[in-house]
Amino acid sequence: MDVYRNLFDDGFLTGTCVTGDMSGDVYIENLSLVRITTKGIGYLEDNSKMKQAYKILKEIKDWLPGM
Repeated sequence: MDVYRNLFDDGFLTGTCVTGDMSGDVYIENLSLVRITTKGIGYLEDNSKMKQAYKILKEIKDWLPGM
């Protein structure tokens, strides 16, 4: 979850946030609202390993209904 929090804090993702509850559990609120920013797309295009991961995640998203 620290990685996700950093992605939001650094402006690569937007639409929701990473939060924690009283028990210490950390989660992403409204995961369906998460969007990649222009800055995030630029990073993916500049980083070949991340570009490969992006393609795989995009394919998975296309397979899952409602995403």
